[in-house]
Amino acid sequence: MKERLKNERIKELETKREQRMLEALKKWRKLLPNWSNIRDHNMIKLWEIGLPPKVRGSIWMLVLKSGESIEFKALVQSALQILENQKNHSTAGIERKYVHDVKSLEIDIAKTLPELNLFQVSCPMYDDLKEVLLATALSLINYGYKAGMANLAAMFLLNMNKECAFECLCRLFERNFFQIIHSSDADKNIPDLYSAFMALELHENTLVSMYTTLFPLEISSRIWDCVFLYGEVYLFKAALGYLKLIKPKILNQSLEWIMPMLKKSLAIEENQLFEKINSIRIDDDAFCGF
Repeated sequence: MKERLKNERIKELETKREQRMLEALKKWRKLLPNWSNIRDHNMIKLWEIGLPPKVRGSIWMLVLKSGESIEFKALVQSALQILENQKNHSTAGIERKYVHDVKSLEIDIAKTLPELNLFQVSCPMYDDLKEVLLATALSLINYGYKAGMANLAAMFLLNMNKECAFECLCRLFERNFFQIIHSSDADKNIPDLYSAFMALELHENTLVSMYTTLFPLEISSRIWDCVFLYGEVYLFKAALGYLKLIKPKILNQSLEWIMPMLKKSLAIEENQLFEKINSIRIDDDAFCGF
């Protein structure tokens, strides 16, 4: 009986979501031609409920001021040449570091959105994802590949072609904020936030990957919609909102019980999660300069 009621509730929520997205799509198609003039209250409210999949990629690209990269193919070819050189033991210096990054991204790909069965070896989007990551790691070679990039690259690929996905990923990780949280002195640059996440054993890559591993795709996408609306501060709001939502489940539990649970998906309702996220207040001044 409980299971039947649960399934009915899920179906009801999915139907409402589909209707909401159809209505939103009509409005966005009217708004997009006048993109530079639509940052008003009504647009923000429409954005907050989640962008329709058919226009999500276009809006993300507009926010990041990106389009199709003209250097993508050349970077992929250069990456493949470096890997070929490595087989012949003729890599050195920064190329050797790049080969190490490639090994890391291949491990990440194997764990990327496995429930979709799209990105693993022999799956339909494996080649696209690997090419995007190869090109990104080479383009940002001094920054290096960071754990969790594969999850975000996959999110981009679900909403745009690989050339645009590469450009968006580079634009995002060129931002000061992402470079600071991955830097070796993050504890000095953002001490309060760094200490809070280390206390929970939620390391820097968690900010990038947790939303694609903890939540269903629709919720993950909506969180990133809001990141592009409000800025990187929303990543922290989402993490804190999630902890606030599951507080009743983890209260009085041991740390040994809590930590594994924080790293796996829980059954949550979308509206409840975003209510908690919206209740979080963070001083935006803490993010000035990012």
